[in-house]
Amino acid sequence: MKFNAGKTAAFLKQPDPAIRAVLIYGTDQGLIHERAQLLAKSIVEDLNDPFRVSELTGGEIKSDPARLIDEASAQSLIGGDRVVLVKLGGEDISKPLLQYLDEDVQSSLVILEAGEMTPRSPVRKLIEKSDCAGAIACYSDDLSALGSLIDTVMRENQKSISSDAKSYLFSNLGSDRMVSRGELEKLITYAGEQTEINLDDAIAAVGDNGALSIDEIIYAVADGNQASLEKNLSRAFVEGTSPIAVLRAGIRH
Repeated sequence: MKFNAGKTAAFLKQPDPAIRAVLIYGTDQGLIHERAQLLAKSIVEDLNDPFRVSELTGGEIKSDPARLIDEASAQSLIGGDRVVLVKLGGEDISKPLLQYLDEDVQSSLVILEAGEMTPRSPVRKLIEKSDCAGAIACYSDDLSALGSLIDTVMRENQKSISSDAKSYLFSNLGSDRMVSRGELEKLITYAGEQTEINLDDAIAAVGDNGALSIDEIIYAVADGNQASLEKNLSRAFVEGTSPIAVLRAGIRH
């Protein structure tokens, strides 16, 4: 089934136990990862717990399809529900996934992180048609979502922000949730003990758009998103970003 925005927010906080697999996909890799982590932590507080959390890649499942059911049907030695985190890189794991969804076994919640998927993608089609699985789409924050993120970060850190500073952030953030959150945390650190953040603070802390563009370039390459890659390469070069800096960032990634 498809989860709309309202259902997504509620589900991430309190998952329906009837849902056995969740696909989180789209173009905003930061938002995808943030939602996957939030959902996983609603089941298992410590995601470093080896007894309650398993991690797989699409490649591992592709080479050994039985791994998915083996990990999902395993029981924790210390009790409690389990989570299986799967990172997809474009692999078609629809057959083992269908087998898992059809199996009547004591199972973990399987959380699939993926990049952009067309409606014809076998994995996406399977998840959206299943009554015991759900698909959550993640795209770049619109102004409403970005405004909500800014307000949340300010509230969590007991800060207020001027309207012109917020407008500046609207113009410089939003393409990737993880990058936006990182920039906002940098702004909070820059502000220190002052309670209100003004435009000068925002420009000083979030003024290095070259780094932001490079992050977007790397995410586009990893996701195979050619349109986003061309857009952000052009933006980075207009801003004076060195091609060597882009290559080095790619190697580090």
